[in-house]
Amino acid sequence: MGLAAVRTRALANAQDQAVECGEDPGLPSIDEGHDNSSEDIFEPDPQVPGNRSQEHPDLPTFEEQAFAAFRRGETERVGRLSRAELTRAREAGDVAGQVDALCMLARVAVRGGDLTRGGTLAAEALDLARGAGDRALQKSPVHILAAIARMAGEFDAARAGYVESIALRHELGPAEAVVWEQLNLGHLELRTGHPEKARELFGVVWNYATEHDLGDLLAYAGLARAVLAETDGEPAGAARLLVQAEAALRTRGEVLDPDDAAEAAALRTRLVAKLGQAGFDAHYAAQEP
Repeated sequence: MGLAAVRTRALANAQDQAVECGEDPGLPSIDEGHDNSSEDIFEPDPQVPGNRSQEHPDLPTFEEQAFAAFRRGETERVGRLSRAELTRAREAGDVAGQVDALCMLARVAVRGGDLTRGGTLAAEALDLARGAGDRALQKSPVHILAAIARMAGEFDAARAGYVESIALRHELGPAEAVVWEQLNLGHLELRTGHPEKARELFGVVWNYATEHDLGDLLAYAGLARAVLAETDGEPAGAARLLVQAEAALRTRGEVLDPDDAAEAAALRTRLVAKLGQAGFDAHYAAQEP
């Protein structure tokens, strides 16, 4: 089964389930806050299934640990820990652990440029989540499948995935997760010729990030504003916004997620073509202390 077929099947199944439950696939509103506190990552404790139990309620879960490391660019380490977690979860019959590990392995594959493997892993995770009847477990695989479709230029599948992902997050929370997916949908709207829809979504994201002082979301929203500025015919402004977003991530010790990294790389190529390499580089020099 090819990449498109894998994603189409998985996302179609997710959409069908949403319709059966009577959900509205439209864009929900943001009506609640979310604490964005972070925890330091450490090696998983093999004695604590899923890295959290009643005896260890304060331990971060495997997913929390692995995603934090992924955001820091520790891709090889995430792959190693995810393979170990998948083995543990399969032996223990822990469906949630399997879904989390498969999703992290899918992210690793996508960052490495293997969209086909990423789609296969995410589809397997979604099948497990649906088989368990756990809607919360469906959030990550649906999101990853949508991101892969967007990166592959399969925009109809990406839109279906993002709409389903937003509906799941609106139903299950937290509100911040809805906003992150609205950011992704905004990029899709821009790439499919709907700049005003993208502008509206990016505005929601920027306002939420500034209101709640979310540094990571602000950096990603800054990239979105850069892409929008270039679309509006303001390459110099777009270059400044791109440089500022990248600088904010460096300060945090983080790297872009693969789908956003692809947006940034494509934007950089367009800006260099419009400004020239020297003109583009001048904006980096302006950011140096």
